[in-house]
Amino acid sequence: MKFQLIDIKYQSVFFDITLFSIQKELRMASFYSDPNKFYLFFTVILFLVDKINDRNKKVFELRFICLLGLLLSFSRVAMLICFLYIIFKFFEKRIGKYSEKALKIFVSTSLVLFISTFHLMKDFYNDFVGYFTVLIGREDSLRYSATLTEESRVLAWGYSLIKINSANWMGEKPFYWNSFFYMPPHNTFLSIILDVGIIGLLFYFLVFKALLIDWNKFSILILIVVPLFILDLQSFRIFYLILAFHIHQNDSSHLGKLKSN
Repeated sequence: MKFQLIDIKYQSVFFDITLFSIQKELRMASFYSDPNKFYLFFTVILFLVDKINDRNKKVFELRFICLLGLLLSFSRVAMLICFLYIIFKFFEKRIGKYSEKALKIFVSTSLVLFISTFHLMKDFYNDFVGYFTVLIGREDSLRYSATLTEESRVLAWGYSLIKINSANWMGEKPFYWNSFFYMPPHNTFLSIILDVGIIGLLFYFLVFKALLIDWNKFSILILIVVPLFILDLQSFRIFYLILAFHIHQNDSSHLGKLKSN
């Protein structure tokens, strides 16, 4: 959707709303600071919904609302997450107990094909990004992400990797990206290494280790790992709410077993 330059603000005693963009695009952001935080809310809800019984009608309705929320963000990454999530659920429903093996083959094959053909198909991928961006009404975004290889995130990753080569084990300092680029790395792992080093990244993994072990691996891959690679989420508070939910669930289950004994 394309609009003229706009700047809408509303303030009251109870809440404060600022329209996200002053570009020529209008994208849904709700009460969040930008559309990325908006769609991440729905990815987290989907992640939690996957712990609920699939036969519940309300679960289906909630999934539909979350997928709609992802699409309304007009984020290309959010649309990729929608696509992957639908494929994941299709395999899970249609193939049943063989779904995990089928998904592993699908994901592995897709990654190998993408990486091995990228040099030969680079122009096609770049054109696809441009056409798709125009199709969803985000022409203004082409100023800084006209192609896949020149996308601002990809450039930020490249600069960050160069800096990581000279960084020490304890990192440099918080918000170190300010010293070499105009935007954050948009990659949680690169951000953590730059700021607090490999030691900080290991600690981050230890904090969320329980989720990686106990929850559905493909749900984690699509709804958590993909956003972690695309955005800076080391301080994203909703992730810590998931962790709290998981700890509470485990404690409740443990107490139930103790009472039954």
